[in-house]
Amino acid sequence: VNPPIADWGLPKVDELSFSPEDLENYVTAKPAKRYSKALNLFNFHSWMPADIDIDNIMDNFDFNDIRIGVTAMSQNLLSTELARVSYGYTGTGHSVVNGRFTYNGLPLKFGIDATWSDSGQRIGLASDNPAPPARGKNYLAIRANAYLPLVFSAGYHTRTLTPNVQYLYQNNIALDISEGSYKTGQHIIAANISWADNVRRARLDLLPRWGYMLRGSVVAEPARNLYMTTLSAQARVYTPGLFRHHGLSVAASYQKPVGEGYAPYTVLDILPRGCRNIHPYEYAAVSANYFFPIAYPDWGVSGIFFLKRIYASIGGEYAMAKDYFRYGMAERVIGRDHIWSYGGTLRLDIGFLRLPSQGTCTASFGVYVPSETGKPYLSVGFSIPL
Repeated sequence: VNPPIADWGLPKVDELSFSPEDLENYVTAKPAKRYSKALNLFNFHSWMPADIDIDNIMDNFDFNDIRIGVTAMSQNLLSTELARVSYGYTGTGHSVVNGRFTYNGLPLKFGIDATWSDSGQRIGLASDNPAPPARGKNYLAIRANAYLPLVFSAGYHTRTLTPNVQYLYQNNIALDISEGSYKTGQHIIAANISWADNVRRARLDLLPRWGYMLRGSVVAEPARNLYMTTLSAQARVYTPGLFRHHGLSVAASYQKPVGEGYAPYTVLDILPRGCRNIHPYEYAAVSANYFFPIAYPDWGVSGIFFLKRIYASIGGEYAMAKDYFRYGMAERVIGRDHIWSYGGTLRLDIGFLRLPSQGTCTASFGVYVPSETGKPYLSVGFSIPL
């Protein structure tokens, strides 16, 4: 896998002679220059002949928003800035312009993205509401988020406290039930705070031997109170498995809306695999997954790939949803419904092209049985660390 490196006829480092005079001459010939972070903030390095949301593809494996157009990408030399700007043309004859910017060079990490389209304002109304005004304005959405990761590690414990705030504006048209008139503009604020305390993992561990995570969230529209406020909580615990390097992860979440108004925004920290996206009024869920190694092949093809580890997980999720609506389907479930799934996933850790261990990729193959169909389905994934 790692054959001897060929001799290129270059001198060895320990054979080089570099005197103080040589250093002085080099500094004189190439004096140091001050690096301006502001002037080097953007570095557009590549483009694609299509309108592609790379983040959505990487995070959600969603390829639905690929359109005819162009996308330009930027990443500065310090890797503290990531930006993307794109233009797309939809199949319905409309234009879409999207831009995204994130900056991680400060203790407070933040990002913003905006979407504009000439397709017209979106209207969210029940079918029995009076006719809304015409869609006279172009669609506009602005999203911003900021979070502050605070580290309180000590000894072999890794402790982090992370507050996070997100803001969303859309120029949607909605009916104010209390006033009986239509309003334009929607302001949503989502905030959460999480605390995690995990024991540092050994090199072969799949999960922390001991650890836990707690998170509380709130989603509200304080400007007009058209929507109910959603409160949610999540907890996760890591424990050792039956044998060395095995691990168990158990989690639970609960969300409930408060106040009056339209249906609440959902958080859904735990969603049974294979379940089509749902929009519930009240939601509670638990999950348990057991991870265990299978083999360490340490085998590959020289300079192409290296198969480091094969491991698997088995487990499932169970959720109870109250009065929920299925996205993409004209189906409304009234009352409480029980949703679950179970199965397992086989994973392969692979290194490509002699990249360092931080660049290890993971291929996954899962088989799960969701309650909606009662039949097994296969899921395939591939993760690339960035």
